[in-house]
Amino acid sequence: MKKLLLGTTALVAATAVTAGTAKAEMAVSGWNTFGFGASSVEGTGDAARGQIDVYENGEIFFDGSTELDNGMTVGWSVQLETEAGLSGNVIDENYFTIAGDFGTVIIGQENLPAYKMHYTGGMWVGNNGLSSTGITAFIGNPGTSWFHNGFMNDAGPITGDNDMVSYYTPRMGGIQLGVGWAPDSAINDGSASDTNGAGHGFEDVLSIGANYQGDMDGTSVGVSVGFTDIAGGTSLTTNSGLRSYQAGLNVGMGGLTFGLSWFAMDDEAGVKAGDADTFMVGVTYSTGAHTIGLTGSFGNAEETTADTDDTEGSAIMLAHDYALGGGASFSSAVTWIDVDDELNVSDDGVVGMFLLNAGF
Repeated sequence: MKKLLLGTTALVAATAVTAGTAKAEMAVSGWNTFGFGASSVEGTGDAARGQIDVYENGEIFFDGSTELDNGMTVGWSVQLETEAGLSGNVIDENYFTIAGDFGTVIIGQENLPAYKMHYTGGMWVGNNGLSSTGITAFIGNPGTSWFHNGFMNDAGPITGDNDMVSYYTPRMGGIQLGVGWAPDSAINDGSASDTNGAGHGFEDVLSIGANYQGDMDGTSVGVSVGFTDIAGGTSLTTNSGLRSYQAGLNVGMGGLTFGLSWFAMDDEAGVKAGDADTFMVGVTYSTGAHTIGLTGSFGNAEETTADTDDTEGSAIMLAHDYALGGGASFSSAVTWIDVDDELNVSDDGVVGMFLLNAGF
């Protein structure tokens, strides 16, 4: 079964190097995708109707590891975003790992366990997927939709690659647990100039994740659960909170993989556009060089910052990927989207993507 974890739990990174010690070998890897997208979306939201454009995305990973005399492994990883549309190419993840019989500790700028250990139902086919997708570049942000904050998406963590520390247990009986803490989502270095909490985003972010990986008579199974809680910060008022809950399931039999996931956000303060629920379900089938997949995302957002009533949305993606060899593939996808809210802001239409992908 293709492991559809949102973040890898292999936790292999790079190395610390000090004067007078032998340097560990470094490895460079990554992925890239270029292609065309076209949309025809009608409605009253801010979607990009009839847009045709070039789509690009990718990352370069600088990884390595070294084994210490005591048997522990120390690693380091730096990940460079290649997308030119960003405000300058950025390092989005940069962290150390320390691993041994006790488990693994990660410290640095990285996602927290609830995100990294999650199995998604937004099945990926090539570089096409609904769990964290490029289709939003062609449909905009229709109505009061928040694709990356819990509405129609199970891959949008409340906080991203902020300074944090996490601990992952060894996998025992197929089960692994993870717990992480991020002191501040806005300040990376505890700057003394940041007095009285000014400039802070979220504070004291607690993330807990767990998953199971196993094989039962030739059928592979992956199950995950996760929880994230934010205790404070200038974005939250007194006696208000922000929490997310998620669960996922992947089942694989031969070339067939089935996925189901759920993401819910309890947003009492209304800082992330209100409460949201998303269900995702998908199936892929691989044979030879071909992989085809069908995925659906169904979301509901309550009492958003722009609308006190509910917003409902759905997206259905049909995708195909053809392996060209040497780490390259060609993928295509068609996605149908429909979003409606009670302010008569609605968008519906279709998005097509044609991508050339490469992994190295």
